[in-house]
Amino acid sequence: VPAPAQQALSGTFQIFRPLGDALGQTMQALLPAVASNNAVSSLDSCLGLGDAAVVKTDGPQVLSTNAVAVLRAMIGGALALGLIDAALATAGPVLFPGAFTADALVAAEIRKTAPIVGACLFVHALSVSLEGVLFATNDAKSVAKLYIGNALAMGLAFSWARARGPTLSTVWGGFFLYNIVRCAQFSARLAWNQRDRGARRRRKRDVFAGWALAPKTAVPVAPVYSTSYAARKYSSV
Repeated sequence: VPAPAQQALSGTFQIFRPLGDALGQTMQALLPAVASNNAVSSLDSCLGLGDAAVVKTDGPQVLSTNAVAVLRAMIGGALALGLIDAALATAGPVLFPGAFTADALVAAEIRKTAPIVGACLFVHALSVSLEGVLFATNDAKSVAKLYIGNALAMGLAFSWARARGPTLSTVWGGFFLYNIVRCAQFSARLAWNQRDRGARRRRKRDVFAGWALAPKTAVPVAPVYSTSYAARKYSSV
């Protein structure tokens, strides 16, 4: 029973997976085009904040204002796409298991596990999008290190599950947790790389606060004395 059900569920996942992968590739193509120092506003330059927004070339890049706007839009798109993928990938096997098999036991297993596959697709779109952001911001080394650690952890986890007799729900549940961990890792790394943006916002706030709280005192003007003959003549009258 598990093998035929797994074939049907894996095939369903592979149908929708490339849609999420395309978002990660889009991130890598779009962000470098807008992650440039040209996005630093003239106001920031006047306030002396331009240096904090300079894109670094020797390590992870700091996103410009335009790049952050693109990032937010793409993350929203990843969540929407993941929701659509999850709904379609769940509805088909749950509502029409007979389209995959004529065996009642296999159909029941497909119907039972399909919601977990849908959850994997929902998180997968977000995880590959965040992964694409790290690649686009010149942080491939961190991604490689995370892959090594995740591969070792997943190998140990599935070895443990195999020794205890895994079920389809266990396997797909582990894959769902794997994608959740990826989202957390990539989000944390991205937030760390962009910590300079927070310092830049605080500096801007402090500058404006300093202007608002500055005392409005009159500037003393020194008297001007003229040494001309006419000025001395009329001043003595």
